[in-house]
Amino acid sequence: MIGVRVFVLLALTLPQAILSDSRLDVVEAKAKALLRNGFSAGAGIYSPVFIRDYNTFLPASCEVLPAADLKAHLVPFLLLQTADGGIGDAYEETKPQSIKKTPLDGLVDPKGTVESDQESSLVQAVFKYVACTHDAPFLDEKVGGVAVSDRLDAALQFVRREKLDPRFGLVTAATTIDWGDVQAEDVPGGALDANSHAAISIYANAMYVIALDDFASLLKPADPRRQTWSNLRRSIAANVRRYLWDEKRDKFIPHLYLGSSPFPGNFDENAILYEGGTAVAIEAGLLSEAEITEANAQMIAAQRFSGAFSIAGSISPPYPLGFFKHPLLCEFCYQNGGIWPWFAGRMVRQLAVHGRLREAYDAIQPLLDQVIGNGDFFEWYTLANKPSGAPNFRGGAGVLIQAIESLRAAARASNGTSAENFVSNSWSYALLPPGFAWSPRKDPSSGDTVYYGTAPSNVQPPLSPGDTVYVGPDSAFYYFRHAPPITPSDLGARWTPLRTLPLPVASSGQ
Repeated sequence: MIGVRVFVLLALTLPQAILSDSRLDVVEAKAKALLRNGFSAGAGIYSPVFIRDYNTFLPASCEVLPAADLKAHLVPFLLLQTADGGIGDAYEETKPQSIKKTPLDGLVDPKGTVESDQESSLVQAVFKYVACTHDAPFLDEKVGGVAVSDRLDAALQFVRREKLDPRFGLVTAATTIDWGDVQAEDVPGGALDANSHAAISIYANAMYVIALDDFASLLKPADPRRQTWSNLRRSIAANVRRYLWDEKRDKFIPHLYLGSSPFPGNFDENAILYEGGTAVAIEAGLLSEAEITEANAQMIAAQRFSGAFSIAGSISPPYPLGFFKHPLLCEFCYQNGGIWPWFAGRMVRQLAVHGRLREAYDAIQPLLDQVIGNGDFFEWYTLANKPSGAPNFRGGAGVLIQAIESLRAAARASNGTSAENFVSNSWSYALLPPGFAWSPRKDPSSGDTVYYGTAPSNVQPPLSPGDTVYVGPDSAFYYFRHAPPITPSDLGARWTPLRTLPLPVASSGQ
């Protein structure tokens, strides 16, 4: 039977093989069944609703649950927002609705302080809620006497005021592993203290960039906050490229320390690849097309080095035993090199969105087989492909649904069966967006013809009217505020037209 199946697949084109792969249907159906039954992060200790998890499965939940349910699980995060704008990790109801005296009665709100993604996660989640339900009036609703849009603004202000380092202009956190929530210095490792080593890494900054884009898109065109937040977005993107990108290794450095490192001086931490943060940085538009290709190649090389069943979605190689005090963070354990479909799935989606059909399909197949083979969505896996952590892990289920949908969209477009254009091919070097008064120029270093345009008055964030926009043969768009030509410092301001423009008409707009 295996031989017959392989023969059939070989007889198909790649898009046909993807669209006929029944594993996609099986996993999607199983994921939707899980999401229909609640909002907790997972079974067991993950009974609360965590905002970083909910943010990743809300779009998929929107396909199977009514808008009122989605909103009801966003409101507690807003109700529990602190006076300084901070957002907690999670909430849990400890009293039934029938005996609650106030909306806050019985709500438990733990907050870890070693990570810096809670506020960004909430802003992104509200953006996704509005996008999938079209409930824009929610932004004007009062929660605890304050409009939702004002609460989101306060959350972003909290990060800028409390987390943004004035010297580097980037979001800070403790020394954790990539997107992890456990610091190196102690156990359990969830709270900043006198022993913490403040550091900057890609994940929190990429999350903030996405949140700034999303909030600017939610605001009305005349709202002055749009320009304020868009300006900050530009600054952070440029600083990410300036301080976190390792040109020699073609990847992000793990940490930029504000003071000392908690690790021995002879330890080459920069050799570690942060896969999850890189996937989120691609979503934020912080990598070029060539860098996306290289990032995927590095993740595949790391998988082969470790012998893992799939790309990790965490880090490679792991930190040596004892570098993180928590006993769960042994080598290739948990966030220290364990295999995480929750983040591997995000990389799959980005590969599909950026037109890498073969690479996306190769990367998603082990994730599908894990779910089908184990009958559940587990939090993470060991190198031996043993399921670990919480079962019923909704973040992983939600991310896989989005990856499946993006892969199918890419396959339909490539197969010529799509009723509409695939997003990553909407605008390109060969099909320029209209209204930018494009002008061709010859690049003196490469000899290629490149295009420069000027952003029109009705452009959407992160662009502003009058910005210069550049695109070369790799179809990577960049924007900046000075006259041409583009400079190396402008490469942090990547623009993804598919997020902010409608699908193209027949004209190239040149």
